[in-house]
Amino acid sequence: VIITLKDGVVTNWKEISQGKNLDAEWSSLFECSVCHWVYDPQVGDPDNGIAPGTPFEEIPEDWTCPLCGVSKEDSDVVEE
Repeated sequence: VIITLKDGVVTNWKEISQGKNLDAEWSSLFECSVCHWVYDPQVGDPDNGIAPGTPFEEIPEDWTCPLCGVSKEDSDVVEE
């Protein structure tokens, strides 16, 4: 999955999650590339154990989209 950050830097989600690109926006919205459900860190995903205020980067790697079930890697940063 390729993620284009707000500042125009293109990076791979795996690099962000491994700490290789620390320029990522930790409070960004992320959108599922399959069903377009949006993860908002201010809201979290309480139905699936993710508390409000949890940045996307801190969600467990085995988390899946609550609507369609695809993996975390299938989400992209929402461009503003």
